[in-house]
Amino acid sequence: MHVNCSLAKDGKNAFYDPDAPLQLSETCMHFIGGLLRHAPAITRVANPTINSYKRLVPGYEAPCYVSWSTSNRSALVRVPAPRGNSTRVEFRSPDPTCNPYLTFAAMLTAGMEGVRKEIEPPAGANGNIFHMTTAERERDGIGTLPGSLAEAHRDLLADDLICRAFGPHVVDALTRAEAVRLTAAEALGTVGDERALDPLERLKFSDSNVGVRRAASLAHARAVGRLAEKKAVEGWLLDT
Repeated sequence: MHVNCSLAKDGKNAFYDPDAPLQLSETCMHFIGGLLRHAPAITRVANPTINSYKRLVPGYEAPCYVSWSTSNRSALVRVPAPRGNSTRVEFRSPDPTCNPYLTFAAMLTAGMEGVRKEIEPPAGANGNIFHMTTAERERDGIGTLPGSLAEAHRDLLADDLICRAFGPHVVDALTRAEAVRLTAAEALGTVGDERALDPLERLKFSDSNVGVRRAASLAHARAVGRLAEKKAVEGWLLDT
């Protein structure tokens, strides 16, 4: 899911400047600079599930490197060809599981911070970033998006701007949701014995948030079912 955005001022597209390089205004370039600087934190809400990070890997059309370009589809931020009132920035990492309200809020917060602080982006990436070496990416100032939900959540908590934009109640809810997802994944992935179910058992009964309790209950039921299947298979193998 790609998110296209632009700004308007006095009824005109603020990203368009016919006399600027690439016909992109300073406002546009600074907006891109803000997006790139805060991209790791934005990833927490743009890609909010464990499976989201199976998509953000090298070699696919989804971007995993923090860069921008006017034509390169391996970049995180792309500026499509149309100009004039159609000038826009395309943020290419969000997936369909995201909360669009949180994602749009994070993007606008980051972009407007770039405009206010005149954050300059690095040079645009013209080649295929997936074919570049680590040294070449470092030379060109191309960073990497978080590789997991846990990493993205750490980046969110480290980004004061995005956390302040969300407010403590949203950040707390995201922290709880991340805990349930990771705990459930660990239980389902390592359900060798009942001890793997203990963290879910605690969340299921003791967490103060009803949404967390419900999610933990569902994950616990799935893990119990997986464990029962495993024991049934082991019993069948012993009998034969």
